[in-house]
Amino acid sequence: MSGKHEAPGTGEFWAGLIRHVIMWVLGIAIVLALVFAVVKLLPEWFPGDDAGLSTTAGIPIANDTTSTTTESGVQPVRTTSTQAGGPLASTTTVATATPTTTSTVATTTTTAGPVERSPSEITVKVLNSTTIKGLAAGITADLAALGYQMEEQDNYRPTLEESFIYYAPGFQAEAFTLAKQVPGATVGANPAASASADLLVILGTSYSG
Repeated sequence: MSGKHEAPGTGEFWAGLIRHVIMWVLGIAIVLALVFAVVKLLPEWFPGDDAGLSTTAGIPIANDTTSTTTESGVQPVRTTSTQAGGPLASTTTVATATPTTTSTVATTTTTAGPVERSPSEITVKVLNSTTIKGLAAGITADLAALGYQMEEQDNYRPTLEESFIYYAPGFQAEAFTLAKQVPGATVGANPAASASADLLVILGTSYSG
C-alpha cells in the first residue's frame, strides 16, 4: 500500500543531538564544580596576612597577648556590659588616668523642743485653804526667793485636804517644775479662764512644807 514515510535517518539525527547537548551540560557542570573547589581551597593552599588570627563569631581575635600600660599609677578598669539580665560574652578594658573618688558628708538634723520659761517670766499666786495662819505668806516668800513673780497671797474656802497647782494655757511644763516646791500637790489645768496668775497654788491640810 502506498503512503508517506519519514525520511530514513531523521530519528537518529535527533537522538544524536540530544546526546551532545547532555554531554555539554555535564561538561559545563564539571568545570564549574572544579572552579568552585579551586576558589574555596585557594586560601588554605596560599595563606595570607590573616594566618595569625583566629575567629570567633566572625570577629578576628589576635592570638598573642598585649600588655596595658597605665599612667599616674591608675589601674585599668574592667567594665562589663549587661543586657537582658546577664553579661555579654565580651568584656572591655578601659584605662583611665583620673581616679574616681567618693566623698560622704554626714548631716545632722536637730529638732528643738519647747523651751521652758524661767521663773522671772512666770507669775504665781498662793492661796491658803488650811487654818494655819501665815502658811501662804511663807511659801510666797520662798518662791519669790527663787525668782518667781509673786502676786499677793490670800485664803481659800472651803478647806481642802489636798494641795493643787493650776496652770494657765501654755504653762503646763512650768507647773510641773513648780510642783517640786509643793510636795504632794496635784497638777491640773486652771478652770478659770480669767485667772490673773500663770500658776495658782492652793495649799491643803496635807501640805507639810
